[in-house]
Amino acid sequence: MEGASFANGTWPSPEDPCGDADQNANLSALCSLLRNLSLEARPILRQPRDLLVILLYGLVVLVSVFGNTLVCHVVFCSRKMRTKTNVLIANLAVSDLLMTTLTIPLSASRFLLDNWPFGEALCYLAPFLQVTFVYVSTLSMAWIACDRYSVIVYPLRLRRLCPSHRAIAGIWTLAGVLSLPHAVFNRVVSLFTYRPLVRCQVQYPPPPAEFRKWLTLATFLTQYALPLTLTALMYSRVSYALWSRQALGALTREQQAWHTRSKRKSLKMLVLVVSCFAVCWLPLNVYHLVAHFRADDGPDRHNSSLFIFFHWLAMSSVCYNTVHLLLAERQIPPGCAGLLRLPAALHLSPTTT
Repeated sequence: MEGASFANGTWPSPEDPCGDADQNANLSALCSLLRNLSLEARPILRQPRDLLVILLYGLVVLVSVFGNTLVCHVVFCSRKMRTKTNVLIANLAVSDLLMTTLTIPLSASRFLLDNWPFGEALCYLAPFLQVTFVYVSTLSMAWIACDRYSVIVYPLRLRRLCPSHRAIAGIWTLAGVLSLPHAVFNRVVSLFTYRPLVRCQVQYPPPPAEFRKWLTLATFLTQYALPLTLTALMYSRVSYALWSRQALGALTREQQAWHTRSKRKSLKMLVLVVSCFAVCWLPLNVYHLVAHFRADDGPDRHNSSLFIFFHWLAMSSVCYNTVHLLLAERQIPPGCAGLLRLPAALHLSPTTT
């Protein structure tokens, strides 16, 4: 996806400092020179980084496949676990699994290969799928937070927002619609330096710089800022309710102490869920915003090594999103917990929601 859109803006070519500057005639000669210099230096300078990219992304893939597959097994290993909240958590796990297996390898390959060898169809499909999966993750987390809010803050009200299958269908539909702009402008193009190259690049309609800028901002708001704000708001209300609510009936001192510890543990886990996602995705979002809104639109707009690290950090979120959510809900049953050799203290029963 050379120059293709990803997550919240344009995917910069990690080894092409010109990005989509070919659309600017004033930079074309300079860009051609920079590409030649970059390609000539590549065999010597890229070897250590290539190995690091393979190791880091390979680790993400292995951990994510194991963790998210386990989460799906936990949710579906017994009928009691197939609650609405758990099904939504499983949907998040499925989205993370699809991103891990379908798009993360393509992302890593872009940092390793000079050419785009995957054809024109994947040039359109790969960025669309990648952005869609990220949208599904953020929208699912926001919906789960709203669902937990309705259950915990208003437990006596008629349940609920809507059936889980409708919520999941709505999440995927909305994610697909919001991701369309990140697919329709991609093209497979041929570049001619000291040797011919085939790249998958984004070609925005004129004026391309302005279009890219506002698409980046719109994606940042709808994919990161708004869902995260809603999630944080809902969990803060949930945390307040858990902290302030008193259990019904008379409690012994030991029971009250256990009740207080339990509430504090729930509060910490809920904060951890939101914080991990925010920390993982914030650097990449800020990178895109700075790169696309800075006044200097020259060839040095992108730092490839910094982008790779921020991208890897964002992708690493697929490793622990769903596990944190399950632990926050205390819904690991004894039979499934044994798969992870969890101690008896974590052999917890599913809730009825």
